[in-house]
Amino acid sequence: MKVTCRPAVLGQALQVVSRAISSRTTLPILNNILIETTAEGLALTATNLEIGIRKLVPAEVAAE
Repeated sequence: MKVTCRPAVLGQALQVVSRAISSRTTLPILNNILIETTAEGLALTATNLEIGIRKLVPAEVAAE
């Protein structure tokens, strides 16, 4: 997959989404951020099973 986006926008989105990640969890999968490609660009998603945050980042997806 090749994605082109502005680093500042991606960094800001990662900061917002990372607020949902718990520092102490028994499920290691909850320490990650899901990155998906959409028609609009990138979708970043994180959850701690109580709250979830999803942020869309404008990007150009060249290949999947």
